[in-house]
Amino acid sequence: MCRKFNALFLSFAIMLAMFLGLGGRPARAATAAPASPAVAGAQLLSVLPTSDFVVYVDTQRILNDALPAFLATKPDLLSKMNASIDKMRVETGIDLRSFDMMVVGVRYGSSGSARDVKTVVITRGRFDSSAIINAGFAAAAKDKSMLQRQSQEEYKGKTLYVVGPPATKATTTLSVRAESKNQGTKATQGANSVAAQAEPPPKPKAVAKSAVTALDSNTIAGGDIESVRAVIDAEAGGEHVDDELVQLATRNASALVGFSGRQPAPVMRFSGQKDNSQDPYTTALEGIQQFYGSLSTSGTDTEAALNLRMQTPEQARGIKEMVDIFKPANSATTNPASPDMFPAFSNLFKSLTVNIEGNEVQMQLKLTQADLAPFLPRM
Repeated sequence: MCRKFNALFLSFAIMLAMFLGLGGRPARAATAAPASPAVAGAQLLSVLPTSDFVVYVDTQRILNDALPAFLATKPDLLSKMNASIDKMRVETGIDLRSFDMMVVGVRYGSSGSARDVKTVVITRGRFDSSAIINAGFAAAAKDKSMLQRQSQEEYKGKTLYVVGPPATKATTTLSVRAESKNQGTKATQGANSVAAQAEPPPKPKAVAKSAVTALDSNTIAGGDIESVRAVIDAEAGGEHVDDELVQLATRNASALVGFSGRQPAPVMRFSGQKDNSQDPYTTALEGIQQFYGSLSTSGTDTEAALNLRMQTPEQARGIKEMVDIFKPANSATTNPASPDMFPAFSNLFKSLTVNIEGNEVQMQLKLTQADLAPFLPRM
């Protein structure tokens, strides 16, 4: 079971990386000389506070190049996507095409739990930050299922807008019950006294506060309030993300998406297998010291890369053995339950190459539009 879980985790990471970068075409030649994606990504990544995992996304190229190319054979889907973007712009004043770059910083909590993480997202584009924030709150006021503005505070010259989920029916019911209890009669108080001896009802789960702020006229930061404050501190010369993580995430100068991080401790603990030191696959995964990769396009092809830096070459070989399990030996293998999809997945993994260089595992997945064609009808 442990081996299956860990192998499935690596498989999921590879497939996630692949699907985030489906399709694409080369970036259009520029008449001027704008900053390369890697340079622009590094500049924005450097704004992040101390992080264990970072990602940058070239949203402009994804919207203008990758998605249109991927959906070229599905004009109806492409039309719906464009219509949705236009509708959002008209109804809210937020134009997704004006967002140029997005970066994400994640920091693991002290407990090591997969749920104990701090996250912040920073976006930069050709927009007015204050106008975007106000438009977002206006849209949320109309849609009560969205996060609502609850309060605001000043922090080192920046205005933080604290947001949270809207009041739910359960919350309202608890409030009414509390008020009724205060106005109860002696008989009711007696009943409450008896009920108090019973097990009290579970308390509603605490919801972490989130916040959004304009870092400058065209840069917005949002996430849990602690991380947003940390971004402002980093801008003021405080602790910021390691330069090495920034360099690794932007190593591929033409990537649509780049990422890097340290050992995924929360994932290791989430698997619940740390005490099983005899399992070579678990031991190999626990040996991950750093990981980085990218998603890029060349012509109509897509390439996903994932690199794992291990403690020892032996652990690197263990990772390779684990990944090789998913590389089918026979491309004609079929699955009776889904005869049309299984060969498609089989072909995807047949294009996966895994190499070892010292203590580093280097994985690449190269796909053509023909490889991805079977998945289009499922969209």
